[in-house]
Amino acid sequence: WVSDLAIDDYGTLWITTGRGLSTFNGRNFTNYGMKDGFPSDGMGSVAIDKNGLAWIFTGKLCSFDGSKVTVYDEKNGIYNLNTGNSWPEIAAHPDGSIYIAQYGGGLTVFKDGKAKRYGPNEGLVDIRIHHLAIDTDGNCWLASDGSGVFKFDGQTFTRYDTKQGLVAPEINHIYIDDYDKIWAATYGGGVAVYDGETWGSLDMRDGLINNTIASIYSISGNAYWFSAFNGITQYK
Repeated sequence: WVSDLAIDDYGTLWITTGRGLSTFNGRNFTNYGMKDGFPSDGMGSVAIDKNGLAWIFTGKLCSFDGSKVTVYDEKNGIYNLNTGNSWPEIAAHPDGSIYIAQYGGGLTVFKDGKAKRYGPNEGLVDIRIHHLAIDTDGNCWLASDGSGVFKFDGQTFTRYDTKQGLVAPEINHIYIDDYDKIWAATYGGGVAVYDGETWGSLDMRDGLINNTIASIYSISGNAYWFSAFNGITQYK
């Protein structure tokens, strides 16, 4: 299985799988794993930071420059806390931090060799996080399993649920487009979209193939693709 994909500034595709990490430069695949210094061949998520360094979550957090693997673990505050069926997700923040979302583990922010975990005591009242994305202002948006969407500005969490106009509280995936609109794939409610002021939605009445959406992607903010268990919807 393939758990995650990322593309660096050179157009190289980075692929995490249950059997290791692969890169594809358009012509050839190169494979990496425990033989190269990774602590495990089971790799859940990958992100590329602003300096082109690859970060991989294996249960431990690893940085990889194409030749050297550096591993960060419990000594650095990194724990494998995932308890659900979602893969742990990581994202590179513009300030150099690595954000890690885990189902049952909430949010962990790693910077300068140290990690800080955020949960109910810090304002993240639901730690069942499926996915995350970071906007151009550095806000982290979190998809929760039943408590809506959370925005984290580095200090405080803001929650958006049905009281604020979100169509459904169970969120599978978060996507941020080129215009910083927030798109949320929901369980049973179709797609929710936030323009910074109000939440709107799309569902089967608008042409979606299903009201339970797994993931969202777009190119240049002109066309959007919504995946479901029974197919894909294109929206323009």
